[in-house]
Amino acid sequence: MAKKDKAQVQDDGDDGAARKKAAQEEHKRKREEAEAKKKALLEEKLAMSQHGLGVEELKGNRGTQEDRVTALRLPSGERLACVFDGHRGDSCSQFAMTRMPHSVSMLLSGGNDADEALRRAIGELHITWQESGADKSGATSSVAIVHGGSLFLATVGNSDVVLCSSKVADQLSKGVKPEDLHSGLLGNEDQDPKLQKPQVLQRKLTASDEFLILATDGVWTAIKPQKACDVVSKSLAEQPNACHLAAKALVDAAYNAESTDNIAAAVVLLHGYDATKAPVFARLPAGVRPGDEVRLLVSNRGASDGEYLVAVPTGYEPGMLLRVGVPYGGSVSMGSGAADGGETHLLNVPPNARPGDTLSVKASWGALYFVQVPPGHNPGDTFAAEIIPEH
Repeated sequence: MAKKDKAQVQDDGDDGAARKKAAQEEHKRKREEAEAKKKALLEEKLAMSQHGLGVEELKGNRGTQEDRVTALRLPSGERLACVFDGHRGDSCSQFAMTRMPHSVSMLLSGGNDADEALRRAIGELHITWQESGADKSGATSSVAIVHGGSLFLATVGNSDVVLCSSKVADQLSKGVKPEDLHSGLLGNEDQDPKLQKPQVLQRKLTASDEFLILATDGVWTAIKPQKACDVVSKSLAEQPNACHLAAKALVDAAYNAESTDNIAAAVVLLHGYDATKAPVFARLPAGVRPGDEVRLLVSNRGASDGEYLVAVPTGYEPGMLLRVGVPYGGSVSMGSGAADGGETHLLNVPPNARPGDTLSVKASWGALYFVQVPPGHNPGDTFAAEIIPEH
């Protein structure tokens, strides 16, 4: 075999260096794309949380992810949350997740009541998917609309929905029996052109209703409804209004409980939610009891925004923080009954901040205060900072 001359060796070396450089650049590009995608997803989840919504999904112990979940505030003001448990593939669940919000929004804008909009949207999607002939995949469907103090819910299949009221779980949906599962699917899996009639529920919300959980059976086969409420309650207590973290905590809990299925969940905050307001947490004066009324003064960047009488809820114990909705950018201070005249601000941890870092807070009376990011808080998380004036 002839020996390579020096020029050939140099060419081979150049080719190898070029391939290595190209591989490094490709690796860098993919890493940057992954980081950008992760950042965009986090921003999307933070935007959801501003509307009292949180979603999370996990492939879990399956080869592919067939479940889908979405939540958003519709242009007309309603909040919508949907979960779809895919069967025989993810085509139908993906189709439903993509089409359901638009379909419901169009039906509502066309004058349909919320319950009728849900019925029609599910039925029309079922027919459209079957007529497409795409494949024989199917999906369960649980869709909720929250608006004007009312909850509207429509379910097909066994993706159950649970309402947490005063820390107690109330299962709103009645999942189909295992032997009847294939008659309760959106899509083609049962090869039946007729869709099982959706279970539709309308319910007036009360002050004790805290949040709604919609989840696929990857959650419900691993943990009970009350356990799910406990997990979400704990997360929201630690990270107020961070619904995306509450949904993640629930999905993680199901996975750690050895769920063998895909997992998807949505959390919808109910108590005290207002699309124009942010949740702030006020510490009540000593001596108040459940049923008492407390006067709160709300300010927005130093300008008085009004006075609120708030009833102390059942189950209140000394030291608890009371959740109050105030205009975005505002703060809440106690009325004349407050021992110290302090106020509580809801702060977001900024990008690149870490526990122990210092953030500045301007009180409604103009003074500048400095608070530390609490332990366990990451960028995008929220926490309540209590500001007490110096006397």
